[in-house]
Amino acid sequence: MSRHDLSFAVNYVPQFMHQPTDVHLQLEKRIPRYVKGSLGFGIKFTQGDSYVLSAYSDSDWDGCPDTRKSTSCYCVFMGPNLVAWSSKKQPKISRSSTEAEYKALSLTATEVQWVYYVLNELSFHGAMSLAANPVFHATTKHIEIDFHTIRDLMAL
Repeated sequence: MSRHDLSFAVNYVPQFMHQPTDVHLQLEKRIPRYVKGSLGFGIKFTQGDSYVLSAYSDSDWDGCPDTRKSTSCYCVFMGPNLVAWSSKKQPKISRSSTEAEYKALSLTATEVQWVYYVLNELSFHGAMSLAANPVFHATTKHIEIDFHTIRDLMAL
């Protein structure tokens, strides 16, 4: 089981705890086996010359075969070090892959903003760069307004 599969299993299996099938029980048994076999692994922090915040986001549109919901994931780095990450199912079904990706990007931008604020509170001066495209496209008209917060964040 890869780390991606572990993340999927940990998020997927609890959804069926009231009526688990054999497949769910098999996944449930694999989780502790994987954790036991990977106890020596960890995240290593290295000192670098750069403390720039960078982030990556992705989504798997229509990825859950049971609910048809997408999963958003992101990772945030400070220099070469991973400082925040998440993988979770989106609360609403996306009507396009563009919408699913935009929801993931909005979630990522919010997390980067939080990390940035924490670093400022700690008097740590880091640099951060994000790209923004303020142009509305016809294919994104149906996306909910609350996901356009990324625009407001980019205008700061």
